Amino acid sequence: MAKDKIKGITVAVGGDTTGLQKALTDVNKKSGQLNSELRQVENALKLDPTNTVLLAQKQEILAEQVKNTSAKLNELKNVQAKVEERYKNG
Repeated sequence: MAKDKIKGITVAVGGDTTGLQKALTDVNKKSGQLNSELRQVENALKLDPTNTVLLAQKQEILAEQVKNTSAKLNELKNVQAKVEERYKNG
């Protein structure tokens, strides 16, 4: 009896996130690389905390991380907007 009342409704448990994963692959890969570089620079700074070249490299890496995080946030916002649009359209 309950089947007749909900006929035509599809429920996706877990959802399909392959599109989101593909979109964020580059961003996540770049983030991992930047974290690795930052770790190396910070380890070198422990040995020589006054090294201006290393401090400049650290600032460059941190700036890149900010850009990368912004790109990831924008991508997530785009996906959220698409999901909301699809939800409104049924």
